[in-house]
Amino acid sequence: MKNLNKRFSLHEVRQISRRFSNYGIKQMGFLLLGSPGETKKSVEESLVFADSIKLDDLKITPGVRIYPHTLLAKTAVEKD
Repeated sequence: MKNLNKRFSLHEVRQISRRFSNYGIKQMGFLLLGSPGETKKSVEESLVFADSIKLDDLKITPGVRIYPHTLLAKTAVEKD
């Protein structure tokens, strides 16, 4: 999540998900896999986490779109 500049924690996602569930609000998760720094272990952790919050739907996208002049673009160029 750090490489994608996400400004929230898994703990916060879990809390919000629980609140939505308590009110009967359906939830859909989106996993973007394959960003710079992704490993087999981090993919497995992401899938376990997504399963743990009992989503109604889950969309998994292999690969991410990298926009120019972003931290992610800089990271991708450095890793190339």
